[in-house]
Amino acid sequence: MDVCIVMGSKSDLSVGQKCTAILDRFGIEYELRVAS
Repeated sequence: MDVCIVMGSKSDLSVGQKCTAILDRFGIEYELRVAS
């Protein structure tokens, strides 16, 4: 894992998915987590 994206709630998922799309484009590994 190169990047960890931490979101405050599931309602932030749409923003997290925009971030993951960019990371995918550059081949960067990531983990997406919801804190609450």
